[in-house]
Amino acid sequence: MSPAEKLVRLKEALQGPPAEHISSFTATDANFEKAWEKLQRHHENPRLIAGHLFNRVLNLPTMAKGDVKAMINNAHIARETVDQVINRAGIPKENLGEQFVFHLLKRSMEADTRTTWEQKLGASTNFVPLQELVNFLESTARGMTPDDQQDSPKRKVNPTPQVKPTQRARAHHVAETSAPQRNDTQQSRPADCCAYCRDRHSIGKCPGFQNLPANKRLEYITGMRLCFNCFGTHTVAKCKCSKACFKCQQRHHTMLHLDQERSEASTSSNNAPEAPATREESG
Repeated sequence: MSPAEKLVRLKEALQGPPAEHISSFTATDANFEKAWEKLQRHHENPRLIAGHLFNRVLNLPTMAKGDVKAMINNAHIARETVDQVINRAGIPKENLGEQFVFHLLKRSMEADTRTTWEQKLGASTNFVPLQELVNFLESTARGMTPDDQQDSPKRKVNPTPQVKPTQRARAHHVAETSAPQRNDTQQSRPADCCAYCRDRHSIGKCPGFQNLPANKRLEYITGMRLCFNCFGTHTVAKCKCSKACFKCQQRHHTMLHLDQERSEASTSSNNAPEAPATREESG
């Protein structure tokens, strides 16, 4: 098989980000080696592999009381992740704790600081001691001018008023008739940062957010004052997305759809869309 044919087969076998990374290479003999090297740079980086594995544990769903299946599943994932971090990513067992703390600290960094850190590391794929990241953050903080500095945003969720039993207003109706102030966390969040875990993806693609029960997803979106239809930083009344819920075609996101009686929705939830919860997305 020629290198060009191998490249064609490789493209057919890949999906998601790996496929996107080599999508620009045309099927020539010379491009096969280039595409393969690019895949290795992006997907054989031990630090990136370890980061994905750590996130797998951090994004485990909350176990409900008495849910034996969830207990076994989460325990299995945790044990499997430790084995893969040691054997696949290559972190020595004695350094596992330090690298996990390193990941948590890096995960807390905002997008611009994280980019500067990655640029500092360059093409290196070696694991970095925790102290080096601590030193970087401290030196970055010392080097900032007063204009660059800002108070840490406080995460707060504004309480929402209780809905009387006679009211049947849905969450998207509430959003259309009022435009409350965004909370401090949302105002300071970078555009490419997930509103739930602050990683680099949209909240609709966030594994941690997807694993929440539908009612908890609704509570979070309500508290963050995000659009009930597309999760944008605006109200439903100003939403330009033409798509609607896949289940009932109403103007809210399918991930916020709940399976409950209308009477229950009006008495126990002030902003609850009605219908079964699903992870399908409307936008």
